[in-house]
Amino acid sequence: MSQAKAEVEKFKAQIQLYQAQLRLCNINAPFSGRVTKLRSKPFESVAVGQPLVEVVNDDRLKVQLNIPSVWLAHVKVNNPFSVRIDETGKTYEARVRRINGKVDAVSQSIEIEGEIYGRTSDLLPGMSGTAEFAEKVKK
Repeated sequence: MSQAKAEVEKFKAQIQLYQAQLRLCNINAPFSGRVTKLRSKPFESVAVGQPLVEVVNDDRLKVQLNIPSVWLAHVKVNNPFSVRIDETGKTYEARVRRINGKVDAVSQSIEIEGEIYGRTSDLLPGMSGTAEFAEKVKK
């Protein structure tokens, strides 16, 4: 009887071990977002530190664009602008969030980063479009 009891305890311990290992299989993203790419397959073994998925934070959508460097006299951080996205045909409101620190001497342009705000659920990474600044900014 004690041997049967020992076997039961052994199997209970194995079950607890497997449950602990299963808890380690959960993946929690550091933010709410959208999965853009799966880099592994179900039941595939992966190395420690290997990326498994790519997630884009869709809470604060960024837009990158190049503007003529002469606009630097008027385009400043927090300036509003609008972006018409080709894929949706819609226009979205945005603000300048960052201005790159280097002008491209060949194209005489500079990259800026903006943040789109408002309803953006229909936008996906990689979409393209045209930005429009107020006339007073383009002088």
